Amino acid sequence: MSDLTIQNNIADQEILPDVFVYHDGVYTDSLKVAEYFHKRHKNIIRDIENLECSKEFNELNFEPIKYKDSRGRLKPSYRITKDGFVFLVMGFTGKKAAAFKETYIKRFNEMEKWLLARIENKQTQDFFADAVKRYEERQPPKYRRPHAYSIENNLVYIVALGATRKQWLANHGYREDDEIRPHLTFDQLKRLDLVLSEAMRLLNTGVFYKERKQKLQQFVTGLRIEQLRTAISNTQPTT
Repeated sequence: MSDLTIQNNIADQEILPDVFVYHDGVYTDSLKVAEYFHKRHKNIIRDIENLECSKEFNELNFEPIKYKDSRGRLKPSYRITKDGFVFLVMGFTGKKAAAFKETYIKRFNEMEKWLLARIENKQTQDFFADAVKRYEERQPPKYRRPHAYSIENNLVYIVALGATRKQWLANHGYREDDEIRPHLTFDQLKRLDLVLSEAMRLLNTGVFYKERKQKLQQFVTGLRIEQLRTAISNTQPTT
């Protein structure tokens, strides 16, 4: 899997550089750290190489890589895990460093939460495909649909995201054959996962398509009401 940079919201850009997903892990790199702290990159490289940590910790959390500079030359850099980042920047001082460390650690945790939701959703999607297959196998041959998975998958996406997978991607400026999960927020991934799970339950209990559609719509309405109640509850002052 290639690097996938997760862009921050505009409001966060003064606080947070980008972190990215690489091989199902969340990372930053020495260039991003140097840029944010207004330090020379060679000094960040020096700090990493002079860290008083074990060889095992260093190898697990600081991966030597190369990048191309503005003149196209390959230069050394490091891909850094959250643990490596925390170990490195804990030696930095000043108010900006303190605020950055706290907020950037939070950002790493949010990304790990998002990544876990993405992995879980992929697994649920695979289970859903099996549920559709088993449902079709239970039907009399003349009622079996040649494109059952596409039909059921489109229903799930319409209910969860308001459009089919291809429509959603096109509406948001992506290619229709692109993988959708990297483009979804944590909340969208969780809602899609819940709808997939509910659709599986309905398929496994033999509920017919029209009734499944109605029940899934009611299910999502219930999720939105619960989400609204939670939001209202979180805004109320505690006594």
